[in-house]
Amino acid sequence: MPKLFVALAFVLCAANSFAQVPTVLGKTADDWHLRLAMGDGQDRHLAAWALAQSGKSADRWLLHQTHHPDPVVRYWLIQGLGRNAANEKTKDGREPYLKVLRKLLTDESPAPRLAAADQLARLGAVDEAMPVLIAGLDEPQDSAGMQAAATLAALGKQAAPAQAKLQTAAANGGEYVKRLANRALQNLGVPSKNLEE
Repeated sequence: MPKLFVALAFVLCAANSFAQVPTVLGKTADDWHLRLAMGDGQDRHLAAWALAQSGKSADRWLLHQTHHPDPVVRYWLIQGLGRNAANEKTKDGREPYLKVLRKLLTDESPAPRLAAADQLARLGAVDEAMPVLIAGLDEPQDSAGMQAAATLAALGKQAAPAQAKLQTAAANGGEYVKRLANRALQNLGVPSKNLEE
């Protein structure tokens, strides 16, 4: 009988240790990293998204894959870095993430660059993010202008340094850029053109 209890305890402990490995869509961060390395196109993008959802178990991949040649992959990895940094309780715990995010403020592609600025702003580094967000309003791609304007709208009164560029975007941007720029201006308390939503 005691052997049965020992065996049962062993099985329960083993099952508990396996249950503690976080998974996303049934795969661990290691599985997703392998898929990122070997996949192409949508497979690679799905793997990057999944790593961003994997929490601390993906840190070794998130912190060291931000040089990936695919900007969509970099975008999703930045989302994961920001999420993990926000979950850190101490400034020292957040610092490795902030260091990587700061480097990505100069990314060659607008989506990862603006994602890094968005995450830094969410983490309280608004002054560092602001120049990138303001410049994002001038990007020729509407998606970049929308990304910048959405972040500025979320910042509320902290977006005040961007007011002049927001007014220009509200007057001259694409339809959705105008809407988001107007929302940011409204959040600043600046009268803006009312658009149907």
